[in-house]
Amino acid sequence: MKIKTLKVSFIVFSLGMILIFSCKKGTEDSSVIASFDFSDTIIAGKSVIFENISKNASQYLWNFGDGTTSTVKNPSHTFTSNGIYTVSLVSSGTNGVDTASVDVVVGTAFIFPGKGIPDAVIGNSWATIKGTYGVQDTSNYISYNSDYGYYFHGIVYKNQNIVFYFGSSSYSISDDDVLIEISIISSNTGMTSKGIKIGSSISKVKKSYGTPLVITNSSSTSYCYDLRGISFVASSSSPNVVKQIEIYPASSSSQKNISIGRLWKLRNYIFFK
Repeated sequence: MKIKTLKVSFIVFSLGMILIFSCKKGTEDSSVIASFDFSDTIIAGKSVIFENISKNASQYLWNFGDGTTSTVKNPSHTFTSNGIYTVSLVSSGTNGVDTASVDVVVGTAFIFPGKGIPDAVIGNSWATIKGTYGVQDTSNYISYNSDYGYYFHGIVYKNQNIVFYFGSSSYSISDDDVLIEISIISSNTGMTSKGIKIGSSISKVKKSYGTPLVITNSSSTSYCYDLRGISFVASSSSPNVVKQIEIYPASSSSQKNISIGRLWKLRNYIFFK
């Protein structure tokens, strides 16, 4: 009787092991996922390399939105005219087909992650910025951050819907204080090379830029891409829409305090105009 019980137990145990191993094997995802990336600055007449980061695919078909196609895995392409082009990639493999598409802004992009905007670059002095933009119709938000031992000046240009952040050793901003972050706010119509602008959906941001570092406080949620030097901010009242775009020095760090402007958000100094 005992022997029969042991036999049954062994059979059940063996079957359980088979089921466990079978489940583990079945959880491996071999689906085809189409995805690609490209430079944050695209100029008409100059070639740009599209980086294919698809998964589980072996064949590719690119459509650059200007009447040309390619089957090369990582193609180089030259857009001859400024404009917005919908670039799509069809990736296929033994387990299926998937398509990814992104709006590409050529020549007319206004926001350059990790760098700045056409007339203002991270690292510029206050003297340079006010020489370009003047000092009319501005307001200054000031905060002191003990983590850095600096005063932070947010100079708001109301007509352009741009905020320039400067770090300063004093309560009063000086000509040689350095630009550390730029924020695009309100009705500014500028966009990135991937077609993201104020009013774009957060889902489009993720589709275009990938998985972000997400930081949430009481008034907003920031979707941060530190490797590029850009973050997209949604307010708590409109959580699915970009309300603010921030440009700061690109960094390989994922620490929340790498961006001085980021500290403002973490301490609820963020504002929308």
